[in-house]
Amino acid sequence: MRFVLYARRIKRIIDPSRPYGLSTDTYVLAPTVLSTLAAVQHTLQQTLLPSIEALEYTIGHAPMKTIQSFPSLLGPQLHTFKFHLQDAEWDFDNPYEGEDLVVEVLNALPRMASQNLRELELDIGISMGPIVPAFSRVICNYSNLVSLNCLCYPLRLPPDAVAHLSVLTSLEILEIYVDDLSFSDLHRNTANTHLPGATFPSLRKLTVKTEYGIDDIVSLLTRVSSPHLILLHVLSEQVDPLGIENLFEMVNAGPWRRLSSFTVQFDDPSDLSTGRGLQTFPHEPKAIGGELLRRLFSFTQMSCLKLFIYHVFDIDDAFLAEIAAAWPCLTELLLGRAWNSYVPPGQNVFDLPVPRVTLNGLIELVIRCPKLYGLTVRLDTDSRKLSDAARMRLHRAMARRKPTLNALNVQLSFLEPKDEPVVAAVLSQILRPGARLSDAWGTRLEDEEDEEDNSLFHEERLTDQSERWALLDEVTINSFRLVREQERNALRRGGRGTVKQDSPKSSAD
Repeated sequence: MRFVLYARRIKRIIDPSRPYGLSTDTYVLAPTVLSTLAAVQHTLQQTLLPSIEALEYTIGHAPMKTIQSFPSLLGPQLHTFKFHLQDAEWDFDNPYEGEDLVVEVLNALPRMASQNLRELELDIGISMGPIVPAFSRVICNYSNLVSLNCLCYPLRLPPDAVAHLSVLTSLEILEIYVDDLSFSDLHRNTANTHLPGATFPSLRKLTVKTEYGIDDIVSLLTRVSSPHLILLHVLSEQVDPLGIENLFEMVNAGPWRRLSSFTVQFDDPSDLSTGRGLQTFPHEPKAIGGELLRRLFSFTQMSCLKLFIYHVFDIDDAFLAEIAAAWPCLTELLLGRAWNSYVPPGQNVFDLPVPRVTLNGLIELVIRCPKLYGLTVRLDTDSRKLSDAARMRLHRAMARRKPTLNALNVQLSFLEPKDEPVVAAVLSQILRPGARLSDAWGTRLEDEEDEEDNSLFHEERLTDQSERWALLDEVTINSFRLVREQERNALRRGGRGTVKQDSPKSSAD
C-alpha cells in the first residue's frame, strides 16, 4: 500500500536501453519490474500507475511477455507511447506468437491513452503481418497526434491511415515508410471521401523513407501543404541517381520557405544482395554542381545540408563563397558520403579529376559561416594554390574568434608530402582542439583489398594516403597548434618569447 501511495507521482517510464546521460533524478527501469508490478496489480485490482504520461520502452533481451503488463499498469493520462523491439527473445519458429503480444498491447492502447495520445512511435523489424492493421487502427483512433514515428521497415501504413494523418491539424512531426500504395487511395478512401485540398497542413519535421526510389517520396511531398516545414530528411534504400533532380525541383517548388535542415541519403550501391544498386540504372549519376544546388538558395534559413548520395560534386571555390553568402547560419555541410565516396565503376580512384575546391575556398567558407561545425568535402590540397590574401584573411579572422569546426571529412582528397605543412597550418587554425579529421581512404582500402585486379602497388598507395591523413590529424596539426599557443603566451607576457626547436613551424603559418 505504501507503493500505491507514491506510485501516483510517477510520470514517466523511460527506455531501459539508454542508461547513459541521465540526470540525477532519473532512473532506469529493469525489465523484470513490469512483470512484478503486474502481479501486484492483479492482487490489488487497480491501476498501479494512474499518472503515467510517457512510456518509452525497448524490449532488448527481456522476454516478450513483459509487454503484457502495459495495459494493466498504465492509466488514462498517457500521452507518449514509444515502443522498440531490439534483439528480443523471439521464437522464429513461431514469430506470430510475439507479434500477437504486440498486437495485444496496441489494441489496449486506446483504453490506456484515451484521446490524450500525442506522441506515438513503433519500431519493430519482424514480419509484422498482424501488427500493421493493429497499428493502423491505433493511428485512426487518435485525432490529436503531434508526433508519429513508424519509420521501420517493412511497416508501410495502409491508405486509410495515411489519409487520416493527412488531415490532422495537430500533426507536426512525421517519420514514415512509404510506397506508392500509401497514396493510391489517399483522396478516395471510405473514411475520408472528400479530403480538403490542404493535406498535412501543420508539419514541421518530416522524415520519409522508401525502398523503391525517390518517386514515392516526391508523391508524399506534393501533398504537404504546410508552410511551417523546417526539417526534411529523405532516405532511400535504392540508389536513385536520376531522381535527385526531381527531388530538388519538388523541394524548391514546395510552399515551405523556412526549411533549415535538408538531408538526402541513399543506401550503399555496392550492396547488391537485394538486387539494388547503381547497376540497376542505365545511366551514370550526373555530377552535382552549382546549377542544381542553387535551387536550394531560396531557403535562406538553411543551417544543415547533408547529401549522402553517390554523385560526383562538381563545385569550386567560387560556389563555396555563394553557399556562404546564401546560408550564413550554416552549421553542417556534407557533400557526398563521408566513408565511401563515389567512384565511377571501372575507374581507378587515383585517376579521379582533381577537385576544384582548394584551401582558399575552405578558408572562405569557414570565415563567412562562423557557426559551421561539420563539413564533408573533397579538396585540392595543393599548397601552391593557397593565396597570400586567403592566408591573411584566415589569420585575422581567427585572431578575433575561436574556431568552431569540430568535424572535417576530406573524403578521397590527395595529400602529398610537400603539401602537408601548409595543410596542417591551415587546419590547425580552423579546427577546434580535439576536432575529428577523417577521410575515406581507409574504407576504400577495405573495399578494394579483396579485388583480384588490384596490384600491391595500388594497395600501398591507398594505405599511404590513409596513413598520411591519420598522421596529419594525430601529430602535425597538434604541433602547429602548440607552436601558435606558445607564441600567444609569449605575447601576453610582453615579450617575443621563444619557440622550442623541436616544434615544427612553416612559413605557411
